Amino acid sequence: MKTFHSILFSGLALFLVLPVFGGATNPVLPFGKMAHSREFEQSLRAIQDPLDPAVFVVGHRGDWRNAPENSLLAIEYCIQRDVEIVEIDVRRTADGVFVLMHDETVNRTTTGEGRVEDMTAAEVAALRLTNGLGNPTELGVPTLRGALLSAKGRVLLNLDKCDDYLSEVVPILRETGTIHQVILKSRRSYEEARLFYGDLLTTIHFMPIIMVDEPDSIKRVDAYLNHLMPLAFELVFQEPDSPNLKTIQNRLEGKSRIWINTLYPELCGRHDDERAIYDPEMIYSWILARGASIIQTDRLDLLIHFLNQKNPSHALVGTQMTEAPTLP
Repeated sequence: MKTFHSILFSGLALFLVLPVFGGATNPVLPFGKMAHSREFEQSLRAIQDPLDPAVFVVGHRGDWRNAPENSLLAIEYCIQRDVEIVEIDVRRTADGVFVLMHDETVNRTTTGEGRVEDMTAAEVAALRLTNGLGNPTELGVPTLRGALLSAKGRVLLNLDKCDDYLSEVVPILRETGTIHQVILKSRRSYEEARLFYGDLLTTIHFMPIIMVDEPDSIKRVDAYLNHLMPLAFELVFQEPDSPNLKTIQNRLEGKSRIWINTLYPELCGRHDDERAIYDPEMIYSWILARGASIIQTDRLDLLIHFLNQKNPSHALVGTQMTEAPTLP
């Protein structure tokens, strides 16, 4: 990945004096990569091809170690360091406006208190995001629309926590011209998803979440492969020797990408980012050997450095692996 600090901080002073990014008028950030970059178009094509060897890095809630989580600045930091996908969380206000917020309440990440679903968009817009130490910043809570416009043509987005509202979210994606660059997901089985979402399933990039350790996980994967052929499957497994994992990996090979989260031990067979601090080669090679070509991380620098070491002459899209790791 190329050095991004000079690009980033040359525009940071200008960013900090702009109006707060809250409410319905979130502007596009004024610095960094231009929209519709060649790298983005290549990423978009590559991620839709399960045979493409690129490995994609996902920034969990943006780059939350250097900016407030789910902020436009956290998204921008990811874009500037060539992270291919940014995961953001979506909640709906009492008056039907979608905003970026992980928790059900605003208590942990803003200067306010209360449940998002009980607050109006104007009330949320009046809040300020806090940093990792809980100190207030000058940044407001972004709307989903503002985040989409800021990321348009620049980075892929994964929207979390909005699977109950797809019928309301998809029109916003269409209006902003971003439906092609957004990945939506759900834990619902194919049969449930078909009933709940209807024809929306065939108009969006949809990713089923598969709880690998559950007895029906293989059956769920087969149902999606037989009827939909999703862009990717998010695999969640607590045990490193989960008996269903290898079967599912074989099922998906050459058909769909595998997304694995290295955020917490219980999501990835105890091969998580915090263990990777001490041995990134062992942890991330293990994840790759399970078929992952999309990895969501809380340690962007660590994972990017590992992938670059695997292949220093990586292509513009993702990180091309010169040889597939083997199962230990």
